[in-house]
Formats: sequence, C-alpha cells, structure tokens
Amino acid sequence: VQGFKFALSFSPDTAIEECLEPYLSYENGRFVQGEPLSTQEEFTFPEPIGKQKVYYVSHEEVGTLPLHLGRQIKNCNFGYALPDELVNVLKVLQLLGLDGAEPVEVKGVKVAPRDVVTALLPTPLELSGKIKGYTCVGTLVRGTIGGEKVEKFMYSLESHEDAYLKFKTQGTSYQTAVPAAVAADLFAEGLIMQRGAFPAEVIDPKPF
Repeated sequence: VQGFKFALSFSPDTAIEECLEPYLSYENGRFVQGEPLSTQEEFTFPEPIGKQKVYYVSHEEVGTLPLHLGRQIKNCNFGYALPDELVNVLKVLQLLGLDGAEPVEVKGVKVAPRDVVTALLPTPLELSGKIKGYTCVGTLVRGTIGGEKVEKFMYSLESHEDAYLKFKTQGTSYQTAVPAAVAADLFAEGLIMQRGAFPAEVIDPKPF
C-alpha cells in the first residue's frame, strides 16, 4: 500500500472484529466455535495471487448457508488470506486489549480502544489508487454428483489498479459494492419479491 506503513483494505473496525472474535464453523453437520487465528490452511488462489495462508475468521455466511441453502451440507468455513505481518499486528492488538469495543476511561474521557486504533488507520476510500496487486473472493464447493466426487471454485478476481482506473476505488470496495448494486436493481425491476431480512442464498441466483 503506497504511502502507508500499515493498512486494511476494508473497514478497519470490521476487519479487526472479524479476525479477533471466536469464529463460527460448521463441521460434520453442527455449529462449533474456534479460537481466533488458531486455524489456518494453505490455499492456492488463481494467478497472479497464488498460494496463501488462509485463517478461519468470523463471517455471516457460515451461520446462514447451512440453514438456508436448501440442501444438506456437511462442512462450511470462511477464511481470509492474512500475511504474517498482519497476523502479528492483530495478535499484539489483542494482547494489549486494543481490539476492545467497550469504552475505557482515559484522562477523564471514555473511549473504546478499537476506536483509537481505527482512527489511526486509513479508510478504504483513502486507499483508492494506492493499493497495488489483486484481490480475490471465491467459494470452493466439494461434493458428489451422481456418485462422482466434484470440486468447483467460483471466484471474482479484481485488480486494484484496474478498479481505480474504472471506478476511482480499490478492488475490495468494488467487489463489495457490485453485488449490493445489482441487488438494488433487481428490487427496482421487481425480480426480487421477498420482503424482510434474508441472506443472499435464498434469492434466485439466475436473475442476479
């Protein structure tokens, strides 16, 4: 990230929370919790990203997919590719209690430690045009079709530089915004008829 010694590509507050709270996992047909940053695996992303360490983190999909997908699944996890430098910083924040969301009194002023940390970090908007490289969001599905083992990886690969040239933003923000914008269009066109709060997997994927 050009011009910053340390940065997070999306909301710093959300990133710290998701990485440092116990993560939810769905294993062998039941929900379990794991300690933050305790479970990792190597995952090979599409080029030019390649092989990365992926840590299980807290994210909503794990809590909704097993309940709303419409078919039984055995395992479900969510992970972020986190470089060693970021993992070390996160562990120090947790060790010192700087990831806390509850206010503490400092010289007569109450402030949440995490608010101080995030106030010192750049916002996603400030990173536009300064991040180099690629971001990838994907879903890996393993199962069987007709008794045959099948593995499919559906993903979105975006260049931070291209996202800035086209939309004056960075790749992570672009990947986050597009699905919401498409969903808004589908609502406006009457192609999404559900009313209320629903996870994405209950919406018909074909119009999307």
